Amino acid sequence: MPPTKSIGPVSTHYHIDGYVMNKNYSLILVLLIFFISISCDDDAPSVIATSVEIFEIEEYETFSGTDQIDPSTVKIKTSPLFGFADLLSYNANEYKFKLSESAKKALEDNAIVEGAFAVMVNDELIYSGYFVPGYSSRLYAWYVIDPLYCSFAGECFVMRIEIAGDNQPSYDDVRNDSRILHAFRNVGKLVE
Repeated sequence: MPPTKSIGPVSTHYHIDGYVMNKNYSLILVLLIFFISISCDDDAPSVIATSVEIFEIEEYETFSGTDQIDPSTVKIKTSPLFGFADLLSYNANEYKFKLSESAKKALEDNAIVEGAFAVMVNDELIYSGYFVPGYSSRLYAWYVIDPLYCSFAGECFVMRIEIAGDNQPSYDDVRNDSRILHAFRNVGKLVE
């Protein structure tokens, strides 16, 4: 039997400018850099937002002495007033949803003049507010949409109202929540 010739051990090291790096360490380093880079996006939602819908609220309570709707008490209707397909775009600078013709008709058919609404992303409540017609003398220190303007113009401006001097606490503005922006951006419907 002829003698076998050994070619020596197979190298598992890389030589880079005088440094020796093990293959396992280089893989760990690459993965570490990747995970750090994707975790640095503060705007990225933890769950990918795929759907924004606006529902009518059937029941709710407000925080004591305020107009702010307590999210833990919100009960929405089973079907959205505006599905994601009905929201043609969202203008992040003006806080404006552009509505489809069927959404305008839904407002008219449901005769929505007053009540409360919920903006939902992937069935999660992002914020709530009130439908208040422009002719109303009632002011809410919370988020407000004029449903008559929506049905006429086909655009819903979400206004944030704070009443100075009233005992209404201030609150964070969540109209441009990152989940809302990502959902519209993902399908090319975000106006920035």
